[in-house]
Amino acid sequence: MRTNAPKYVLVADLLAKEISSGYPEVGTLLPKESDLIARFKVSRTTIREALKRLSALKLIETIHGVGTRVIARQQSQSFMLTSRSISELVSYGAGATRFRVLRRESLTLRPEDTPVFKMPAGSAALRLMGQRTSKADPEQIIAICRIYVRKPYLTAVAHDREMDEAVYTQISRAFDMEIQKIEQEIQAVFVSPEEAQLLRATPYSPALQVVRRYFFEDEVPFEVTVNTYPGHNFTYKMTLNRVADTPAL
Repeated sequence: MRTNAPKYVLVADLLAKEISSGYPEVGTLLPKESDLIARFKVSRTTIREALKRLSALKLIETIHGVGTRVIARQQSQSFMLTSRSISELVSYGAGATRFRVLRRESLTLRPEDTPVFKMPAGSAALRLMGQRTSKADPEQIIAICRIYVRKPYLTAVAHDREMDEAVYTQISRAFDMEIQKIEQEIQAVFVSPEEAQLLRATPYSPALQVVRRYFFEDEVPFEVTVNTYPGHNFTYKMTLNRVADTPAL
């Protein structure tokens, strides 16, 4: 049992084990939401997030007016692969770096912001702008970071001048929710004069811009990060393994 995991994950894991052992059986209904709340002594939100997780695993389905029915005993393998890749990607936030906040401001997203942030125009957001530095050598500037967090998740962001913990981790823990999807885009850009000063780089020199969007269950990201790395400071490594073809039936 992962005792340090969010409550809804613990509840979902236990229910998934019970389903895999045959109780409740496939085709039968789960206990009512109120019964699950009483059994696990957690909030309604926690139970609903746990059921969302089981639904994403293709173990259950909710039928309006009927209830939540068990549809499979084993979770989808494709989801597990996706979950593992998310864990590998977000582990970057736990690395040997620190985020130094230089500017913090509230703003309202404009229509021209939508293609990048995929958040509705008019959304209230918090923007953190700063430098990602090395923990071992605080004078080593790794990247310029801009972090955008939308309502209602602003309250979870620490007010520290320097952060060792990623902002998305702070939000995930505070709201007891698990990241379900991350989108990443990498683009070649030139360092602007403002960024060059903060990066201690040459203006208009080559750089890589990495945009990441973090999602919970809905289709609007709760956080978007825009990181600019000088060309010499960034390497993107990916390993592709051949998968044996599935024999035809």
